[in-house]
Amino acid sequence: MKKAILKYSSLLAIFSAPFFSTQTYAVECLDVNTPGENIDPCTIGAVQTNKTFDLIGNISPGSGNVGIEFMNGPNTLNFTGDIGSDEADRPLFLFNSTDNNVLNMIGNLSTTRNSAYGLQLISSNSNTTNLTGNITTAGDFAQALLLNESDSNTTNITGNISTAGDNAPGLYFFNSDSNTTNLTGNISTAGDNAPGLHLSNISNSNTTNLTGNITTTGDSAYGLWLSDSDSNTTSLTGNISTAGTDAYGLRLSDSDSNITSLTGNITTTTGAAIYFDNSESNSINMTGNINTSGDVGVGIWLNNTSHMNVISMTGDIVTSGANAAAILASSSDGNTITMTGDIVTSGTGGWGYAVTSSFTNNTTINGDITTTGDSAEAIYIQGGWLSTTTITGNISITAELKIKETVNISTGLRAIQQFCDDMLLP
Repeated sequence: MKKAILKYSSLLAIFSAPFFSTQTYAVECLDVNTPGENIDPCTIGAVQTNKTFDLIGNISPGSGNVGIEFMNGPNTLNFTGDIGSDEADRPLFLFNSTDNNVLNMIGNLSTTRNSAYGLQLISSNSNTTNLTGNITTAGDFAQALLLNESDSNTTNITGNISTAGDNAPGLYFFNSDSNTTNLTGNISTAGDNAPGLHLSNISNSNTTNLTGNITTTGDSAYGLWLSDSDSNTTSLTGNISTAGTDAYGLRLSDSDSNITSLTGNITTTTGAAIYFDNSESNSINMTGNINTSGDVGVGIWLNNTSHMNVISMTGDIVTSGANAAAILASSSDGNTITMTGDIVTSGTGGWGYAVTSSFTNNTTINGDITTTGDSAEAIYIQGGWLSTTTITGNISITAELKIKETVNISTGLRAIQQFCDDMLLP
C-alpha cells in the first residue's frame, strides 16, 4: 500500500506548485449579485478582506478556472447554488494559503475530469466550511474533499459524497493536523485505490465524525484508512461495505495512538474487516457484526508488529471463504481483545481464533465458536507464550482444536470431533 501513498504524494507535489502559475485568475466576486443569474468564476480576498459576500446562482467554470478561490482572509461567503465543472486539474472551491475564512453553501458540487476536486485546501488554516449538498466527482485522482498541509479547519457537510475514478478518495487528508470534519451522509467510491476516508503522511490529531454508510467497490479501496498518522479520533455511525480485492473495511498502517469508534456492520470479500499493520497503542470500539465472504478473508487481524492495541467488539464475526480467520494475531504482542458475540466459520481451512508468534496477548471471547469447514480449526495458538485466552461459550467443530498455550474455557466444551494437540485445560 506504500505505492498508493506515493501516488498521492507525487500528485500533490505536481499540483501544489505549477497549478498556480498556469491558472487563469478570475476577477473578485461581487459582494451581492442578482439572485438566480449565472455567476462567473471569481475570487474572494484578492482585493478585499473582512468582507461578507452573498451570492445566489450557479457557476460553470471554464477556461482553466477554479469555481471560487479564497485568497487573502478573513472573509465570509454565503453561497446558494450549484457548481459543476468539466475542467481537469481544477477544484470547485479552493482555499489557497489563506486563513480564518468562512464558507456557507447550499447546493451541489460536481466534477467530471481527472484531478478535479470538489473542495481543496492548500496550506490554509482555521477555515470553516458548512456545506448542505452533495459532492460528486467522476475523474481519476478527483477527491471530493482534499486537505493538503492544512491545519485546524472545521468542515461540516450534510449530503452524500460519491467518487467514480481510481485513486479518488471521498475524504483525503495529506500532512494535515487538528482538523474537525463532520459528515452526515453516505460515502461511495467506485474506483481502485479509492478509500472512503484516508488520513495520510503524518496527519495527526484530527477529529472526524461520520454518520452514514461507506461503500467501496474497487480493488484496494478501503473504507477507512489511516497511514503514518497518529492520535486521530474517528467515529462512524453506519455500515462499511467493500467489494473489491484486498479492500479492507478499516486499515491502520504505521499509525499509533488512534481512537476509532464504529457503530455498524463491516462487510468485506477478500482482505480484512479490521487490519493493523505495524501500528501500536490504538483503540477500537465496535458495536456491530463482521462478515467476510472471500477466501483468505479475516475479521480482525493484528499483523506485523502491531503491539499494545485494545479492541472491544460487541457483535458476531462470520467468515465463509477458504482459509479465512475470524480473529488472527501474527507477530503482534501485548494486545487486548474483548469480544461479546459468536464466531462462525464455514470455509475449508478456516480459523475461529488464531495466534501465531505473538506474545503476552489477552483475549476474552464471550460467545460460541463454530467451525464447519474441512481442515478448519476453532482455536489455533502456536508460539504465543504468556498469552491468556478466555472463552465463555461453547465450541462446536468438525475438524481440529489446536492449542499449544494456556486457554481457559470457562463453560462447557462441546465438540463434534475433537483433536487436541498439547491442550492444557484448567
